[in-house]
Amino acid sequence: MSITDAGHGRALEIHFTGDGAETRLAEAREFLDVKRPGWAAETGVSLQAGPRAVGGPKSLEAIQALERATPEARKRAAQLAPLYEKWTGLNAEQRLQLLADVVNQQLRQFGVPDVHPAFGDRGAAENGSMNAKSWELQIKADLLKGHTQTAEEFANVCGIAMHEAHHALQLFRAARTNPVLAKEHLDPLVFEAVMKANRGDVPAEKLRVDTLEYAEAADVRESLWGGGRTYNEEVYTKLDTADEAYTQAMENFRSVKDLAPSAPMRQVAARDLVAAQAAREAAHDEYMRLPEEVEAWRIGKETEAAVKERLRLDAALAKAKAAERDAHAAFNKLENPLLKELLDPAKRPSAAAVQAWERAMDRHQRSVKVVQGIMERRHALATTGKTK
Repeated sequence: MSITDAGHGRALEIHFTGDGAETRLAEAREFLDVKRPGWAAETGVSLQAGPRAVGGPKSLEAIQALERATPEARKRAAQLAPLYEKWTGLNAEQRLQLLADVVNQQLRQFGVPDVHPAFGDRGAAENGSMNAKSWELQIKADLLKGHTQTAEEFANVCGIAMHEAHHALQLFRAARTNPVLAKEHLDPLVFEAVMKANRGDVPAEKLRVDTLEYAEAADVRESLWGGGRTYNEEVYTKLDTADEAYTQAMENFRSVKDLAPSAPMRQVAARDLVAAQAAREAAHDEYMRLPEEVEAWRIGKETEAAVKERLRLDAALAKAKAAERDAHAAFNKLENPLLKELLDPAKRPSAAAVQAWERAMDRHQRSVKVVQGIMERRHALATTGKTK
């Protein structure tokens, strides 16, 4: 086995080599898929068999390139991160509604009708989807379950919610560029909102033909409903087929994994699993190049990164406030006796007592500055997306 830098930021490739490499690779993937679903995109680690390949899965490279907290993403995170304080103990329905409330608040500024939160997934590769006919923003229920969730799990589902919310915005904009073409594909009430927005009957985004937003909308329109529709459907069919094949290959391998490594059935199952993984990665690469997915993935992953950043900042603030309270208590403990001695002409405080009080005061003042610094940074990130 060898571990190498894949040359894409934090990405690493782990290569299994020698006899039985494919079997060991299959075992590693099976273990990680069970223990930590989504581990590849989350960690940047790519498992391979044989010598190091040139590059890695394009979709993984693209995802890693997007994992940065941009100014706009930080503004979104300022609305999403506070939900984490309410997260523990809620059920999946309650969590989904909280996310939908934030999403809809952001979509309304563009004139987009509220999306309806729902559970569902289009296929094994999908953690969420946006259904134009029912105007449902769907998220896989498993992603919202559990009495508690880690900050990483919460940030991940926030990213998925914003990914799908951008699809809602894309659909609405695309429909505005050609309502006649879009009508049969949309929820009737959404189509009515499209017409009102175009007539200027309701507050909505000014969608001009000379903007990047209009150009993206036109590309999405053609991909979903125009000349690219057939190819679009083929891409999703290929993705679903590849997912099903991978799931079956994983089940087959699990059924024979207790056999000896040299057993022919185990070796065949391992090779099939590796091949199915490669096919799924290729299908996912193609899916991520669809016009509607390029920008949605950017929005989602940047939001995820910004929410993680915000939660780290919130945790640092909580720690700093606790330190400030401890410092204040220690200062008061020394200050009150010292004041009594200063006011009593018969007693004079010792030099050691004065020095201890000064150290406690200095500690408290420094702790206050730390709290103020974190709060100022957090406010700047929430309002401008920048630290200065």
